[in-house]
Parts: sequence; structure tokens; C-alpha cells
Amino acid sequence: MRLRRHIPSLLPAYGRKVQINYRGQSIQCSKCLALGHIRRNCSSESNYWLGYVKTLLDTKNIPESYFGVWLEHLRSHETVAAEDSIFTPSQN
Repeated sequence: MRLRRHIPSLLPAYGRKVQINYRGQSIQCSKCLALGHIRRNCSSESNYWLGYVKTLLDTKNIPESYFGVWLEHLRSHETVAAEDSIFTPSQN
């Protein structure tokens, strides 16, 4: 099989975190979600999974239906964050 584009190592699919592996794939850390190293060698802080899901949703041409409950979690998180910003006084 020939790939037309890179498939990320970690994908949100139907409410699960799925790890994809194939020959020639870029290495991606499952802790900080950065490319170039693996979790065992990671010295970074853990990255926020929903932020990664949002990036995939915004930048990749992946149907929303593939994201399953992750899409619901993301939308509810964005709603809570928006409500928090309404009720939090700005610090000027």
C-alpha cells in the first residue's frame, strides 16, 4: 500500500486513543504528543489530549464522525471554557 500523506501515530477514534504504526512513520511521543522521540525518552510535561484532538480536527481532513465521544468531550470543554471566561474578571 502506498500512502498519499502521513498518518499520525496517535488518533482519536470512536472514543478511544488508537496508536498507528507503519514502516517509515515519524516517531511520536504518547506523553507530550511531540514528534521525534518516544515516551520512554520524554522529559517533557504531559500534553493535553483534547488540545491534540482539536488540532487534528482543525488541520486534518478527518470526518467528525470518526472522533466519537472525543468530539463531544471537546465541545463540552470548549463550552465550559467559554462560560468560565464570561464569569472570570479580566486582569488589566
